[in-house]
Amino acid sequence: MPDTDQNVPTTEVDEVTVDATEESVTETESTTSPSMVGEALDATQNLIIRLTQQLEELQGKQHELKEMMKNIFDNDETLKQAQQIVDEQSKTARSRKNEITQTQEVIDLKTKIADISDDLKMVTESLNTHLLNYYQLTGSKSVDFPGGEEREMVIRVRLKKTSLKND
Repeated sequence: MPDTDQNVPTTEVDEVTVDATEESVTETESTTSPSMVGEALDATQNLIIRLTQQLEELQGKQHELKEMMKNIFDNDETLKQAQQIVDEQSKTARSRKNEITQTQEVIDLKTKIADISDDLKMVTESLNTHLLNYYQLTGSKSVDFPGGEEREMVIRVRLKKTSLKND
């Protein structure tokens, strides 16, 4: 399993997420010439393009293989019969689950959970903003907590496809 501090692309729907390490975030030294910076930028952009193309090609191959495997399962008669039995039992379970979901106790708990989820989202967004500010001010990816505990930040950068505008 890859280490989370490595530059390993992970995919989401039409997105590429790359974990950035401290080395990839550091600024270029002032002793480098503009042509070296331009060459490095071109090389980096070409590498991003090549890796993105490779990623898309591998995703396509993976999709094909998954589709082949799905077809094998879909064409198995014994599996189809067993699935019918499971479906009948699932209907009974869903019916009972719906009855329980309608109770006042469950409705109250769902409301409380939704409220806490909203609070979690607000606190997380605020923390992320302040961590980014802290990193920009100090250049440090670790924060010292009371009691000697130290926590390390993980910085993520996303590259999304954009729609081309025809002017």
